Amino acid sequence: MDIQKNAEARASAEHLLRPGFAALLRQDVEDFVERCIYSEEVRS
Repeated sequence: MDIQKNAEARASAEHLLRPGFAALLRQDVEDFVERCIYSEEVRS
């Protein structure tokens, strides 16, 4: 019974966190790509 409740709580917490986490991850990827492009432009 408790295991089932824990699983449900964890699933709902992950559901709440996922959109924000995806947005953070996307921002990190965009920053990384921009840095790579910038360093390539500086190098050439």
